[in-house]
Amino acid sequence: MAITPSATAASRRNLVQRIERFLGAVDWEARSLDTWETDLIRRAIAKLQASDFVTGEYVMIKVERRDLYRSERAAAANGPTLTTDDVRASLARVLKGTARP
Repeated sequence: MAITPSATAASRRNLVQRIERFLGAVDWEARSLDTWETDLIRRAIAKLQASDFVTGEYVMIKVERRDLYRSERAAAANGPTLTTDDVRASLARVLKGTARP
């Protein structure tokens, strides 16, 4: 069974909206992304670029429900993080098709 172009566009749009909604929540909470969130959001954007929308949605569910999925070790990890503006810029580049995530 072939997937229609409109279904593909809807899946892509849903993943983009999910990423943007999460970034908006982080901004509203006036907090920064942690290492674990940064890693998963990078993965979700990479899945978006690869047109693997189902896996991208799954990754974003994990980020959104960090209370269920993030381990104590992951919560305590210190590593590179991105700002929400960095993530938005990366997302914009992927949507334009001009760069890697």
